[in-house]
Amino acid sequence: MNNKNLKIAFFLPTLNIGGIERVFITYANYLTEKEYDIDFVLCKKEGKLLSLLNSSIKLYDLGNMQLRYSFFKLRQYMKKIQPNVIISGGDFPNLILIISSLGLKNRPKIIISQHNYYNVETKRLGWWAHSTCFLMRTFYPKANKIIAVSDGIYEFLTNKIYISTDKIMKLPNPIDVKDIKEKSLKLLDITLPDKYILFIGRLSYVKNLFPLLIIPSIR
Repeated sequence: MNNKNLKIAFFLPTLNIGGIERVFITYANYLTEKEYDIDFVLCKKEGKLLSLLNSSIKLYDLGNMQLRYSFFKLRQYMKKIQPNVIISGGDFPNLILIISSLGLKNRPKIIISQHNYYNVETKRLGWWAHSTCFLMRTFYPKANKIIAVSDGIYEFLTNKIYISTDKIMKLPNPIDVKDIKEKSLKLLDITLPDKYILFIGRLSYVKNLFPLLIIPSIR
């Protein structure tokens, strides 16, 4: 099949700043350069990262709705547009995509990307965590392929969610080296102390920032 005849869609709630969002934008822009037909399907067409998308990528807004209400609109998109492949990332978008696609006559290939550990983030939600884990064990096997972004995520999927290894593909997050090189040449008008610690990432429990908080008290 010619690349131009292969339609690939990415599904996310929004394009607000986040790791999964940046990863999917990198994928989408690269595939666009390779002349694939790319869609971006969003629950809300908003986010600071929208401007990073290649202008030839088609954006579909499901109606400015919250993720948990997007089942039927997402299903309508798949029935009408009939993408060959649709890719999602994150526990809840993954589950919604899989469930929305069940029973479709022309069901696209479903690829989900797993980035989080149940035992670090989701476990803190109590009973909802156990429900999420149950849903993942029930519906994740119905995906055509599951991307594990690290060895740890691969082990989590096989040992905790009980996914068959032939369903999983290890694929580390891509890096736009050209963009990083260009930004590295820009001068920053900031003054730094002689000793400092640099952290890059979101402020969340899973990033384990507690050691950084106690370092200043260590003499």
